[in-house]
Amino acid sequence: MQLYTHPKLKLSIEEVDGIKYFKKIWSGIVNTVVFRDLIKNTLKIYEREIPKLNNPTDKILIMTDASGLELIRREDIVWLMEEIEPIYGELGLTHQALIPPKAMRIQDLVDLYVGSREEVTFHNYPFLTEEEGIAWYLESVKKEST
Repeated sequence: MQLYTHPKLKLSIEEVDGIKYFKKIWSGIVNTVVFRDLIKNTLKIYEREIPKLNNPTDKILIMTDASGLELIRREDIVWLMEEIEPIYGELGLTHQALIPPKAMRIQDLVDLYVGSREEVTFHNYPFLTEEEGIAWYLESVKKEST
């Protein structure tokens, strides 16, 4: 179900094995004003939609395809990590599977974003494909139920 469409971002709810999750697709060059506005818009959507998911698990995934992202500022990644990820946790979002950008000029930002951090409440890992990311999430859900 499509929730939000912008030239730089698409957000939808998808489902696998009876579990609904959020899917984001980023593209192009994203300046600070647009990026932060889009993130704030998605926060409002998550807040509205999470109670409607009715999932059999309390683990909620954001499947993020950033392979089409061409440019983003380091400061925006730091802002996302420091200010937005705690809000994700407050909303109940627990996992993000990230397909990193293919643009070589921003690969170091991927390392920054998914690097090890202490006190992790929002699990964020890179994957080559959406299928790998979904499998990782489903394995996490399976571990919860055993």
